[in-house]
Amino acid sequence: MKNRSEITENFKWDLSPLCKSEEEALEILEKSKKYLPKLKKFEGKLNNKENILQFFKLEKEFSHLCYPAYFYVILKNDEDLSNSNIQIILEKFRNFFSEVSVETSFSSTELYDLSDEMLDELIADKDFADYDRYFKSIKQNKKHKLSKETEKVLAGMDFLDGFSQNMRKLSDVDLDFGEIEDGQGNKLPMNLSLYGKYMRSGDRTLRKNAFERMNSTFGKSITCFQAII
Repeated sequence: MKNRSEITENFKWDLSPLCKSEEEALEILEKSKKYLPKLKKFEGKLNNKENILQFFKLEKEFSHLCYPAYFYVILKNDEDLSNSNIQIILEKFRNFFSEVSVETSFSSTELYDLSDEMLDELIADKDFADYDRYFKSIKQNKKHKLSKETEKVLAGMDFLDGFSQNMRKLSDVDLDFGEIEDGQGNKLPMNLSLYGKYMRSGDRTLRKNAFERMNSTFGKSITCFQAII
């Protein structure tokens, strides 16, 4: 597999519309942090149109500022999973979003506490046209409303994504699957991405070799997997 540096520019993503650099991404992250205390001020106050609209507008402004930079960092990480610097930046974004999710979890509970009459008013109000489907969904799912404490716990469970992230780094960066042979004796590169392609092949020898190589390579790191799980 080629390194990122060996790929010609015309085959690389142009991420500049999202963000110009890692440094700019960090600057945007710091600016975004100023929105959290502003959003938290609405706790206990999402019971009238004015406050709900102001909260949604602030939330939208926050999203437009930080999410392009966040997606830039995600894609930069996908370019090269061995880039430790971008991994640190990505972790900073994820930690911040986890904090935002926990600290603003009150909004879900408070909006679900609105009466059906109030929800109907919001759905009919043109100022909330962008959110009418959200309010309709609240009406339909009110019986599944969770407590404020439960919403907060669920909002802080982003750490469960850690296994898949570690799995990607292990399989795409650290493990070497080498080469395997097909039924004609041709040597083919082997990795996690190609495994699915080989397993759909009509070549029985190729499928067998791909299956055995995949499992034997992962088997060498069984202790690591146990630690991750």
